[in-house]
Amino acid sequence: MKYALDTSVLIDQLRGYAPAVALFERLAAEEAELVSSYVVRTEVLSGMRRGEDRTTRELLDMIEWSPVGEPESEAAGALGRRFLRANQGIDTPDLLIAELAERQGAELLTTNTKHFREIIPGIQPPYTY
Repeated sequence: MKYALDTSVLIDQLRGYAPAVALFERLAAEEAELVSSYVVRTEVLSGMRRGEDRTTRELLDMIEWSPVGEPESEAAGALGRRFLRANQGIDTPDLLIAELAERQGAELLTTNTKHFREIIPGIQPPYTY
């Protein structure tokens, strides 16, 4: 199965949050295909704490990274025009990861499901806090 990873689940994994760690263990066991956007990579790297470089890089190396070019920007922009008014919490990185999940036929893994409910009906968090 293919999964698109949002920043929230990656940060939880890096912080050692037990449900996120269990999620990533399950994904590894099923040899899941993990994809994400370079925008998400930027968010993760910008929040990296001192001493986390090695573990962050190891996690990032497990993921296939999708660039953001004109086609992706156009498609994410179209999602924004369609859904932004109904959901003020959604931002550009959210639109780009939703576009990636849609384009790649991947299940979006995020804990910020309220940002995506209009775009991806029925979305559920992979774990709770």
